[in-house]
Amino acid sequence: MNTITRNASDSQLIQRQTYPDDITNPPILVEQTVSISFPSAEFTSQQWLFDGIGIFRQHWMCEGDNERNMIHWNHDFDGVYTDFLLSGQQTATNTRWQKAHVMTGRQHSVMYTQGYEGETWSGTPQSEMVIFKIDKPTWLRLTHDGNDALQRFAETIHEGRSMHLSEHHLPLTQQMSAVIQQILHCHFAGGLKKMFLYSKCLELIVLQAEAFNYQKMLCGSTLQGSKTLAGRVSRSDKERLHFAQDYLRHHIEEPPSLPELARVVGLNEYKLKREFKEVFGTTVFGFVAEHRLERAQMLLLEREKSVSEIAYELGYSSPQHFSTAFKKRFGLSPKSVHL
Repeated sequence: MNTITRNASDSQLIQRQTYPDDITNPPILVEQTVSISFPSAEFTSQQWLFDGIGIFRQHWMCEGDNERNMIHWNHDFDGVYTDFLLSGQQTATNTRWQKAHVMTGRQHSVMYTQGYEGETWSGTPQSEMVIFKIDKPTWLRLTHDGNDALQRFAETIHEGRSMHLSEHHLPLTQQMSAVIQQILHCHFAGGLKKMFLYSKCLELIVLQAEAFNYQKMLCGSTLQGSKTLAGRVSRSDKERLHFAQDYLRHHIEEPPSLPELARVVGLNEYKLKREFKEVFGTTVFGFVAEHRLERAQMLLLEREKSVSEIAYELGYSSPQHFSTAFKKRFGLSPKSVHL
């Protein structure tokens, strides 16, 4: 059984909500939302369940001492979790792990476990994560012809050893973010939506496999080996870089120049350019261009504004310039997405 429990002091009542073991194996696509209220926090999980796969969009909103608001999990699910932290920080513990699993900023990870008993909580007032829960037979079938990273991971899964695909979390790429946004804003229904979600799940597995293989190639490490390039960046600089990324997101319509951004975050231009690429896998300019297109895709799917309005809102010089950039990135014109 899968139990969700609210952490409580002696004066607080523990609340539980239970789901059947085969929650990720319904015959049709099941969509549901679970909400848990704490005295000083709200936890919401939007869920899509089908064919051995569960997609969970988890959102925390907290006040006060975040670590007093915990979700306790206890189930015997045998499979793989792929985590994509979109914002904030989340921590997870498991009796099978030697240390807590902490994700911060915008990161992704892959792990296999034969069971889960532990807690999760938000380390920030707000955090959002998308989790793919894929049972063992489904994961092995989907990744049978995968790259070196997936082949080595499969060997460990066959041995039944709980592990992370990599010791270090990797930065969430713009391409991964775009796929996740397509999932969260999917306008299909029924069988078509199930097919769409299945295809996007495969796409994310491919992108993660490529990212972990690339990490190994750069570092010359074993599967669970050495630090990434981002590990060379100091903690204080990483905080500045994450602030720079957030600042760019909030000023996407009129992004600052590189010298302006360097002054805002307190880094010199050379260091900002070099370390931004090491930590996030893209240049400052590349991030702005990709985030604009991701934002444009979301606005098009919402269908509340015209293509021209979206183009000018996001700072494109003309709808034609926007259309060219969008089609180059997604292979579709903005109008075809907007229909």
